[in-house]
Amino acid sequence: MNAGKELYFSVLPEQDGFRVDLFLQKAVPEYTRSFLQKSIDKGEVLINGKPVSKSAKVKTGDSVFLCVPEPVDDTAKPEAIPLNIVYEDDDLLIVNKPKGMVVHPAPGNYNGTLVNGLLYHCQGRLSGINGVIRPGIVHRIDKDTSGLLMVAKNDFAHQSLAAQIQEHSFTREYEAVVYGRLRQESGTVDAPIGRSKSDRKKMSGTYEHSKKAITHYEVLEEYRDFSHIRCQLETGRTHQIRVHMAYVGHPIAGDPVYGPKKIIGTLQGQCLHAKKIGFIHPSTKEYMEPAAGIFYSFFSNITAKIDFLGGTVLEKSLSHYLIVTDIDDTLLPHDGEIPKRNLEAIHRFQQKGGKFTFATGRSHYHCAELYKTLGINVPSAQNNGAYIYDCTTKTVMERTFVPRTANSYIKEACKVFPDMAVAVSMEDAFRAISSPESMEIQKAHLRCQQVCNIDEIGQDWFKILFVRAPEKMDELHQWMNEHPLPGTYYTNSSAVFCEMMAEGVDKGEGLRKLARVMGVDIRDTYAIGDFYNDIDMLKAAGTSVAVGDGAKDIVDMCDMVVGPCAQGAVADLIEYIECL
Repeated sequence: MNAGKELYFSVLPEQDGFRVDLFLQKAVPEYTRSFLQKSIDKGEVLINGKPVSKSAKVKTGDSVFLCVPEPVDDTAKPEAIPLNIVYEDDDLLIVNKPKGMVVHPAPGNYNGTLVNGLLYHCQGRLSGINGVIRPGIVHRIDKDTSGLLMVAKNDFAHQSLAAQIQEHSFTREYEAVVYGRLRQESGTVDAPIGRSKSDRKKMSGTYEHSKKAITHYEVLEEYRDFSHIRCQLETGRTHQIRVHMAYVGHPIAGDPVYGPKKIIGTLQGQCLHAKKIGFIHPSTKEYMEPAAGIFYSFFSNITAKIDFLGGTVLEKSLSHYLIVTDIDDTLLPHDGEIPKRNLEAIHRFQQKGGKFTFATGRSHYHCAELYKTLGINVPSAQNNGAYIYDCTTKTVMERTFVPRTANSYIKEACKVFPDMAVAVSMEDAFRAISSPESMEIQKAHLRCQQVCNIDEIGQDWFKILFVRAPEKMDELHQWMNEHPLPGTYYTNSSAVFCEMMAEGVDKGEGLRKLARVMGVDIRDTYAIGDFYNDIDMLKAAGTSVAVGDGAKDIVDMCDMVVGPCAQGAVADLIEYIECL
């Protein structure tokens, strides 16, 4: 426990049941809730002498202890640190920051920062707008990003430069090395950026609690498995280039946060360099564009390192990786044509020893052509994981049927919704149960043998498919929630499909079975999907991957986001794995 101010409180009857952070916030309103929660995390809050979590609740008579540490003198101190000054006058200076240098003091880094060196170099003559911790700092770049930073020597210059950044008239140009080859020589990434839901220290491409972010890129040079690119920022969000390039499936080489889990250690951080800035001088009103053309050590010899890495990547076996993909709107779009990039990448991945297969709502007889086209030679999970199918031996493995009480359940559902088409998946066929009212929707969405009498088709069903117009699906869901069939659950696979399976059957369990059958560590599995019936699979995989034009909730929850389905989303994933 840190020495400091010690405070004790007793819980009154009217405070019984309060969360401890809320209790303390009312007891000591001079401290913010955020500060109190951090104090709890540090063990500086005790209830009856024991440390607690933020969710703990107090009870009448409890003794609550809070220790407030003595304030730390975090005023930055001048240090004689060599600086690479690109430009300097009475109003501002431009410094070329090396990789590995922190911009300003922070907990754990109170010395050796750029600000410490600036205070010494400028003899304290820096703008005071950002206080004693960040004097003169108009904008920042990450510790392991090298390149140009603009520093204001007075408040007038600071306000002028900050206004240009706010108005997006400030030019920022970076160079970077990314994994893979980009499909276009130039392009724009327009994707909002906000805090990651899963890790508050990270940023992510998300539409929830986010800010607009735009990055323009241009390919300067291509290598076998990497590309050297130029990026220009239209906005300036935290980690913008790093997040955006990862968002499009080409993370920056060496990035320990947004890149592959197995980073390239020899690069010692992300290959990102702030090469050029452009702004109007606060006093002269002239446009200036200083540039730092010399990369620092890790960047100056990047070509040689890339050549070495490329050779290593191309020669390695991918046999310990398993990719499990959804089919519809993931592997192939609505027109049913597999993008050429996907075909080429899948064949290349398999030739290198990689294992590639499906976890799909389809039955195996609906996948016969896909097995052949893609050269699938390992088992697949069919009917959302209801059974495992080995296409090489043409055998059904580890099957689970819905309860036989489903027969009467379907009859009742069809009475309530006569406009609804229903189909059941069996080991030998996919059979429809239709009424005259449902024929139109059946013809539009089902390709299977019509059977009018449900009692004629047997009762060993892997899956039941309910098909209804999108605007009528909510009514069906409400009825199913009010009339559940014991031993089953349902999920949506598209706007018109509602699928019912036995409890315990889902794509996630299917993926786990596939990994077990093939002897693959679950941590080395990649699952890629686009819709809600893929959630269990994505959660089960070592790495979850969302198709760029998939459902928003799916995009938000995944570890990675690749390009749209029609542009070769699966190929994007494979190219990423090949660079690991």
